[in-house]
Amino acid sequence: MKLEETLSNEDYLKNVIHKVSILGPDIIPTIENTVSKYNGYAAKSVAFSLLNLAYYKKDKDITLEILHTIDNYSGVVGEYMLDHIVRFANIIQDKNTIINFARIMSLKKVVNTLNMYKSNASEIIVWNSLKLAKDMVLYKSEVSNLNYNLSDPTLQAFNFNNFIDIMSDQTIVDTIEKYKGENIKEVAKELVKIAFRTRSTGAVIAACNIAKTVGLNAFEFLSSRDFITISEEGLDKLINDTKSFDSVLPYLKSNGELPKPTKYNINKYQDIANEYLSSSYNINKKLNLNQILMLFSVNDHDRKDVINLVNNSIETNSKLYSLVSGGDPKLDIDKEKLSYLLLIAVTGSRDKNIEQEAFNFLSKIVGESVVRKAKHSFNSQYKAKLIGDISNYVKNGDVNSAINLLKDTKDESINDILSVAGYKDGDLIIAGKNTVLSTQSNNPLDYDSRLQIACVYLPSDYEGGIEAYCKDKRFNLIRYDINGKSLGSAICYLENGVFLVDSVEGHRTFRKPNVFSIVYQDLIDRAKENRAKQIIFNTTGRNETPQEFINYVKKINFNKGNTKMNLNTNGNLEAKRSFVSGYIVNL
Repeated sequence: MKLEETLSNEDYLKNVIHKVSILGPDIIPTIENTVSKYNGYAAKSVAFSLLNLAYYKKDKDITLEILHTIDNYSGVVGEYMLDHIVRFANIIQDKNTIINFARIMSLKKVVNTLNMYKSNASEIIVWNSLKLAKDMVLYKSEVSNLNYNLSDPTLQAFNFNNFIDIMSDQTIVDTIEKYKGENIKEVAKELVKIAFRTRSTGAVIAACNIAKTVGLNAFEFLSSRDFITISEEGLDKLINDTKSFDSVLPYLKSNGELPKPTKYNINKYQDIANEYLSSSYNINKKLNLNQILMLFSVNDHDRKDVINLVNNSIETNSKLYSLVSGGDPKLDIDKEKLSYLLLIAVTGSRDKNIEQEAFNFLSKIVGESVVRKAKHSFNSQYKAKLIGDISNYVKNGDVNSAINLLKDTKDESINDILSVAGYKDGDLIIAGKNTVLSTQSNNPLDYDSRLQIACVYLPSDYEGGIEAYCKDKRFNLIRYDINGKSLGSAICYLENGVFLVDSVEGHRTFRKPNVFSIVYQDLIDRAKENRAKQIIFNTTGRNETPQEFINYVKKINFNKGNTKMNLNTNGNLEAKRSFVSGYIVNL
């Protein structure tokens, strides 16, 4: 196929021919042969790269060598290879070095490995391969084959050989290629990073297996060193769901200080870790696995300070809200009646009023469809067998035994109802997908920088932010749990009757108008309870969630102004000292 057929734009074609003619007309058929393997935009892209190479290098030997290299590749790999090899060639400058550089990329093992990748993720593999090859030729390592040894003083050759070996593993190829869209590049970048830092095929395969089990967020929690430990200690064999993954994480973060998870203790690892913390650190609270992970993200010296804060922390003034539209979102819980309502929501009742009350109450917590599904499951599978015993327990006032009968069915839909109520440190906790639980807490382990995207929280702990908040009683830290997960928070500061909402932080799933509506009113109520005369919502928060919350406030509160505050605290605040700018509500 002629260039005229591949590249239809006449002016573009004239430009092509003009640049190529510098090297002589005999090179045009070779370029035509390479370009003909591509279609549309890809053909133009390939032609552009080749012709720029010819024009700027003005060297026929270099151009022919790179053409020979590119002809070994197909599809997007060839396109990416040419684009980047030309860029690197312009960096290298020396003719013989450029030719050796191209020849490395023509080696059979390199070609076979890179051609295994068919998606746009191949660009990441290609670019990193070229970077290593470039480093290798610049340090004048041998380039005739890939059998380098560790005696190479620069280790550049070893790095390249090792990288190609790792990326040729079929498990790694399959893992990358199965993803779509932006995820595929994210996976490729993470696995390449692990390959570079660990030089271990086992570590990269362990990362593949874990990502397959728990998703891409695994890369947020684990370092390259962690993947080496996982591979060497066989911990990836224990990870078969998110719960087991959560059990392994604290052990890794503790650098082996915590007892090692095994197939025998993995299901009870939280209890085992808490026993260790109680005996070794005198922690007087039971921590969940994520809190244990955050604790060990702090260095040894600061950990003692954090533990002291944890031991002296308290949760106060919890409030439960429903995200179901219509009516007052605030839910008042009758603790004495709750268990009975849970039971009736599943089994029904002859008293239709109490049955409707149970249905309405649980629907606000878990949603109508979940309640209907649980009731249908009971009626169709368990009612005939269990209703007699359940009725007898209820008549005798033993509702908990009736609930235990339902739990023993291990029916998932029924458990979705029964599991909304639990206890933490003796206090009743309600968690449902349609609920927001608001709690004031000065426990530094209640706020997670990875979930709430706030660097002042652990494990990021920017400038010891969370510790400073918890030490200063003028701070009010409000935690917002949705479906049992702490997805949001408010950093508030009380000074001379002014209640400053410095920022509302949170996960991207927290950024919803119905959630913000609850948070806004909750904070106003809390300001009143603190006998504040004024509440001001600071407008200078830098993260996405604070900005989106302020945009929400802007729509319902037009009273923007300045309030004089000294803000004399060690706690990190976004608001400007002296005069705080924000939306004001006089109370």
